[in-house]
Amino acid sequence: MKQLLLFLFIAGSAIAADIILPDALTEGMQGVGYTVIHGTNIEPFNVTVLGVLKKARGRSDAILVKVDGLNLDKSGIIAGMSGSPVYFNGKLAGAVSFGWAYNKEASGGVTPIADMLKIYDRHTAEDSRTGYYFDAKPETKRTADARVRTSDGMNTSAPLMLSGFNQEVIDLYHDNFRNMGFIPLIGGGTVKAASNAAESRTFAPGDACAIKLMEGDLNASGIGTVTATDDKRFLLFGHSMFMKGRLEAPVSKAYIHAVIPSQQISFKLGTAYGDVLGYTVFDGELGVSGEYGKKDIDMIPVTFTVAKGGLTNSTRVRIIRDASVFPDMLASSLLAVLSAEGTGEEATVHAAITIQSSYGKPLIMTNLYLTYKSRDAYKAAAQDLLYPVQMFIFNRFRKLDIKGVTVDVAVRDDLAYTSVEEVTADKSEYHRGDTMQLNIGLRPNQGERGYRTMTLTIPANVRPGTYTVYVGGDGSYDQFQRTFFPALFSVKSIDDIYTMLSRPLDPRALNVWMYVSVKGLVMKGREFELLPASYYGILSKEMTSEKAAVMNVTRSTAAAPAIVNGSDMLSIRIVDDE
Repeated sequence: MKQLLLFLFIAGSAIAADIILPDALTEGMQGVGYTVIHGTNIEPFNVTVLGVLKKARGRSDAILVKVDGLNLDKSGIIAGMSGSPVYFNGKLAGAVSFGWAYNKEASGGVTPIADMLKIYDRHTAEDSRTGYYFDAKPETKRTADARVRTSDGMNTSAPLMLSGFNQEVIDLYHDNFRNMGFIPLIGGGTVKAASNAAESRTFAPGDACAIKLMEGDLNASGIGTVTATDDKRFLLFGHSMFMKGRLEAPVSKAYIHAVIPSQQISFKLGTAYGDVLGYTVFDGELGVSGEYGKKDIDMIPVTFTVAKGGLTNSTRVRIIRDASVFPDMLASSLLAVLSAEGTGEEATVHAAITIQSSYGKPLIMTNLYLTYKSRDAYKAAAQDLLYPVQMFIFNRFRKLDIKGVTVDVAVRDDLAYTSVEEVTADKSEYHRGDTMQLNIGLRPNQGERGYRTMTLTIPANVRPGTYTVYVGGDGSYDQFQRTFFPALFSVKSIDDIYTMLSRPLDPRALNVWMYVSVKGLVMKGREFELLPASYYGILSKEMTSEKAAVMNVTRSTAAAPAIVNGSDMLSIRIVDDE
C-alpha cells in the first residue's frame, strides 16, 4: 500500500514503478548495487542490510549496509561511488551516499529513493533564480553542511577532478574545495565519447557521471554516480553537492581510470566526457536532479591573457553561475595560469581587469602594478588581483548578474621598481605662497641611487605652524588620503564601490604632498573657501581640532622611471609674513 501511495504521489515518473521502502527492509537482507570501477562498465557489488537509522539525516532515514565485491572489502565506500543504486528483490531501495573514514569494515549508508524522488517537487517548482545572480551575501549553507559531514565522520565528498592545475595550486586551495564538499585531485581534461557511449543519449543507473563546474582550457568536474533515470530526468549522488538549491551545470558521463585505495578515503580517478547529456536543475540535501537535453547553460565566460618573455597565452574558461563556486574557481584558475609561466620567485605584474555585469557599465581596472619578492609571488598576485573583483561582485548593496570577466596580465620575473629612500628641502622655513625645492632619492631595484628634483607650492591661505611633507607613489598617497579624509572613501552604495575601484592609480607616479590647515572646506573632493564664520564652529567637532581650521591637501606629481615603492617624509615650518 505504501508503495502504491508513493507511486501516486509522484505520478509521471517511471522511476517509481519498482521501489522498496526502508520499512520493508530487515537486518541481514541481501541485495545488489551497481557502480563503475573502471572505464564505463557498470558492475554489481553485494549489499547486506545492517539496519535502518530513523530520521538520521533531517527527516530522512538512512539504510545502513555492508558491501563487498569489486574489492570494496579493502577500499571501503569510495568517493565517487555516491549515487550508486542499491536494489533488494529487484526493487530500487536508494543510493549509496556516505561512509566513514578509517572504517575497518566496508560499511556505509544508503539514501532511500523515496526521499530522493521528492527532489522532483523542487525540481519542477517555479524558478526562484537562486544562485543565478551573485547576491550581496553569498550562501554559506554549503560550508556549514560540509563541516557537519566532517565532524560526524560521514564521507559524502565527491572527487573534484581538476585539469590544467598543478599540485601546488590544488594544495593551496585544498581547504576551499573541501568546504564545498569535494576531494580535489589532479585529473585529465574531457575525453571524446566512445562509439557506443556516443549513441546513448541517456544515463543508465550505475553510470559514472561528471557535473562540470568549469569547462574550457581548464576543467573542474565533480565525479559521482547515477541513481535512477527516466526518459526526461535523472537523479545523482544521494546527497548534495553544496546545498545550493536551484543550480544549472552541464552533466556528462565519466570515464573511471582507477580506484585509489586509502585507509582514510578511497576515491575514483575519473575524467568527464566532452559530450554533455543534460544539466542539473536542483541540488538538494538528499541528491541532485537533472534533465536531459543540450541546453545552453548560462555559465560565466572568463578570459585570462598572460604576456611574458615576448609570448602571449590566452586561457578561456566558463564557470558555473554560482556564488559558492565562482570565487574559488576564478582565483585558483588565475593562479594555475600564472604558475604555468614559471616558479615566480620574483615578479612584477601589470594587470588590467574588466567585469561585464548588470551594473550598467563595465568595471575597468587598469594599471594594476604589483611587485613581489618571495617564493609565493604568483600566489600573492592572484589573491591581490582578485580582491577588487570579489569586492565588486559580492557587494552588500545589489545583486549582480555577471556577464563576463577578463584578466590581462603582463609578467616579468624580476623586480622593476624604484624605492623612495630620502627627501630633503632647500630650506626649513617657508612663507605662504612660497615654492619648495625638494630633492628626492630614488634607488632602482638593482643600481645606484639617483635623485629627482620636484617642487611644491604652499597655499596662500595656510595657517602658520609645523607641517609634514610626504613623498611616495600613488599607492602611498591613496593610503594617506584614506587616513586623513576617510569620508571620501566611505562606501554607501554600489556606485561608491564602482567609483573607488575604477579610480586610476598610476604606479609610476611620484608624488609630493602635504596636509595643511586652511580657512576653507573640502567636501566630496570640492574646495570651498571663505565660508561664513559660524560654519567653522559647526564643522570643527568632526573635521578639525580648531574651530577656524579645516584640513586640506596640496600635491605635486611627476613621472618616475619605474614603479614607485615606499615613501618618506620631512618636517618644515610655515611662518607669518613679516
